[in-house]
Amino acid sequence: MKLFLRLVFLASALGPASAVAAPTFVVDSLVDAPGGANLSDGVCETAPGNGVCTLRAAVMEANAVAGGGATIRLPAGVYVLTRPPTEGGGAANGDLDLAAPLTILGAGPSATIIDGSDLDRVFASQSDPVLLRGLTVRNGKTPSGEFCGGGILNDGNLSLENVVVTDNEGLVGGGICSGGALELRHCIVEDNRAETGGGIAGSPGSVRIADSAIVRNSAGVGSGGGIANAAAMRIERTLIEQNYAEEGGGGIAGVAGELIVLNSTLHDNEAGTAGGGAVLAKAGEIQLIHATVTENRQTLLGPPGRGGLAVEPGASLSLRNSVVAGNLAPNGAGTGYVASECGSFENPALSGDYNLIGDRASCFLTGALAHVNASDVDPQLLPLAPNGGFARDRAGSGPTVRAIPSASCTDELGAPLREDQRGYARTGACDIGAVQVASSYVPPSPLRGAELIRNGGAEGNELGRATDGTGSQAAPYWSRVFDVDLTQIAYGAPGYPLLGDAPAGSGSYFFAGGLSALTSAFQLIDISELAAEIDAGTLAFTLEGAFGGAANEDDDASLHVRFVDATELTVGMVTIGGFTAADRGGVTRLLHDAERGFVPAGARTVELILESQRAAGDHNDGYADDLSLVLPEPSGWLLGAAAILTTLAMRPRPRRARAR
Repeated sequence: MKLFLRLVFLASALGPASAVAAPTFVVDSLVDAPGGANLSDGVCETAPGNGVCTLRAAVMEANAVAGGGATIRLPAGVYVLTRPPTEGGGAANGDLDLAAPLTILGAGPSATIIDGSDLDRVFASQSDPVLLRGLTVRNGKTPSGEFCGGGILNDGNLSLENVVVTDNEGLVGGGICSGGALELRHCIVEDNRAETGGGIAGSPGSVRIADSAIVRNSAGVGSGGGIANAAAMRIERTLIEQNYAEEGGGGIAGVAGELIVLNSTLHDNEAGTAGGGAVLAKAGEIQLIHATVTENRQTLLGPPGRGGLAVEPGASLSLRNSVVAGNLAPNGAGTGYVASECGSFENPALSGDYNLIGDRASCFLTGALAHVNASDVDPQLLPLAPNGGFARDRAGSGPTVRAIPSASCTDELGAPLREDQRGYARTGACDIGAVQVASSYVPPSPLRGAELIRNGGAEGNELGRATDGTGSQAAPYWSRVFDVDLTQIAYGAPGYPLLGDAPAGSGSYFFAGGLSALTSAFQLIDISELAAEIDAGTLAFTLEGAFGGAANEDDDASLHVRFVDATELTVGMVTIGGFTAADRGGVTRLLHDAERGFVPAGARTVELILESQRAAGDHNDGYADDLSLVLPEPSGWLLGAAAILTTLAMRPRPRRARAR
């Protein structure tokens, strides 16, 4: 009996005999070659014993794993697919068939690129679940005889994180076509082409898009330049900009299903004859909640009243707590443009109240109108810019006459809306539109022990990639101080540091100053949740980062931290970084720096200012990475040293003298 019990205990401790950890395959070749004869031996190689693991071989091997769950790691490089599709060729040719649950991890979208060579789409995903993270999918094309998905076809459960889908082409869904469950987070879908749904086509499953950007996609014949929806779709905290549709729905076309757009900006999209520069509701139901819809256009003469938001008979388009302004349609005489915000006399949009309309006479609304302006109103929006979110937005510059009661500040389910497009708090009476004007970022609870800086490492789910088509590499979650962007650059880019020049553990990207003599960006973080501990002098902080420059130049970067009270007075400051060429030994590298102390009494907000400045040359080579601000759990020695450390930490560190 004792022996039996021991065996039972041992079996339970070891787990089921059949439980084996899913393998991880590390790709070590850029060549497009299929796997060897044995695809179920758990070894990724193109021929028995050769040890060469290609992307295609890794996918084929992962598909054969019993129960799925394999992980494929893709180092930096351009993986060009060169094997055209052949009838009956299966996974060995054409696109990469993801036929089992698996994860593909790249080194970041600027570093890891999968190129379809315009021979076939890049991925066809049929399994549940599949995750793609940290890579770019480009130059895919729907093969002859098929119509859906130029870059990616999804018939399973697919998640994309920190992925760029660009320059793909298909008949429907140039970038992505999904009939299953699709989720995008921290993604950019740009410069894709199709007849319908230039960027994304969703039908008939579910699609969720969050903290992303859909930009410069086009529908050459049909509708939905950015998105064509016939699914259950939800879009939140996303920028939809500069998309074009020859027919209608430059930004979005709703052709069936239900679409909810929340805390998002639709700006500078264009549509042709059917109109709806921002949104065309052809069928189904569309809800815009806390949206900012500006400067969209109908470019070809067609039905009137379709510059911004257009509604077809039988469709439903409603807007609530939204800004609709500066949208245009062709003058009936064909000599220019006139204001055309939303709806038409025959097909009005439905108001859920608290909407701000720029040109009131050109917006036809029914429903709740008690708090909708009756005459023209200038929303006083600033130009599109990085204002602290993942993508750019249009922040307000005017007084808060646009504020609405908190009871009306809700999502589609009636739940309180806690944040705006940037993830900043909607406190008190919240503003109409996608952006809360006077606000800051409130980290999720609990604050203690959590990383408070968003995009402190210039990589991961923050995505170091431009969203405006100008070549600017604006850093997500950092607000611009001057009219220049803090940039994110991959280690090893020509003329820049290698990964070995940074402290151990750094990721694939770092911050740099670009071409400006002085580049600054900031974040605002609300820490008022811990007010009692702050005022008692017992809330510790740890501030860290890596800072450096190039060779013997004195370009440098530093992080300034300002603790601010409820009246916006500074109650303490700390600075790290600022290393000179002498500090670096005259070589290109980044050095670790840190400060520890206690948050000063009265502090309610933390302002981070990352500054990079040029001392010589054409480029601002002040570098920073691995920025971190943590409020650690208390310990005995910290509590005992609170008074001393608080006094010392609140003294701004003297700037290091430049070596001359």
